Amino acid sequence: MTPAPKKPFDLSNISRRALNTNNSTSAKRLIRAGVPQGSTLSSLLYSVYTNDIPCPQIGVQLALFADDTALYLRCSNFRQITPRLQKAIDEMMRWFQTWRIKVNPEKSAAIFFNYSKIKKTEVEPYNSPTFHICNSSI
Repeated sequence: MTPAPKKPFDLSNISRRALNTNNSTSAKRLIRAGVPQGSTLSSLLYSVYTNDIPCPQIGVQLALFADDTALYLRCSNFRQITPRLQKAIDEMMRWFQTWRIKVNPEKSAAIFFNYSKIKKTEVEPYNSPTFHICNSSI
């Protein structure tokens, strides 16, 4: 007797998972949010899970790649950048909290690029603005 062919996207086994550590296996538990790591469907499921991520306010751009999220803004007035990006970060954090997605501030970064037509021979250190995620500075 030939076994029935598997469905192309069989999701029946992903709702309950066990944790394996030090040659010991936990009892299976229900996954209430997120997607299992290491599954062949993980990246597809994560994309579906985050498909409705809200677009930030006007001017702030959102870029997604796998499980990485980037917010960026081009502006000629530096003083406008920090509050606009922080507001967009706060909006994103509310969405992440609603959908139980944990953001690790230690793996987050803020990078400031300054473009000037005047070529400088020396790089000057710059105090980048401080942004906050979950009450932690990034």
